[in-house]
Amino acid sequence: MDTRRRAMPAFAGILAVALNTACPLGPTASDSPGNDTDPNAYSGTWIGGQSAGGTASGPLKFTITGGTISGTLGPMSGSVGTFSGTVSGSGSISATIAAGTNPPGCAVTFTGTTSASQSGGSPSATATGTYVLIPSPTCLTASGSWTAAKP
Repeated sequence: MDTRRRAMPAFAGILAVALNTACPLGPTASDSPGNDTDPNAYSGTWIGGQSAGGTASGPLKFTITGGTISGTLGPMSGSVGTFSGTVSGSGSISATIAAGTNPPGCAVTFTGTTSASQSGGSPSATATGTYVLIPSPTCLTASGSWTAAKP
């Protein structure tokens, strides 16, 4: 019996991991919102005020598909690290990021816009906006900005 044919799917998976590419045999850990190989993916940073005072920054990754945005971020003043929301036909972004619960953190409103341009035959897309910490008994209001682009 020829064992080369049975070994091929396993070899393809190992090769895909070694080359950091998608494996045709199923999803991988990198197949998530903000994955740099996703044509709808954006990557960037947020920076601004925090509930306890001072300024902080963190990473931001998301995808926009149709009228939906979903992604991950370095938590803002105890917010959770994931979010989802809507994107209008004109490119307006609106999302709410939930407060973390242990310890209690801040909920965040996340708004912005997308824009696309063409430079030298290469299309590019960016998204920019602001965030505001929602005041509560455990959170003082603060705000900041964010920016992201398609790699």
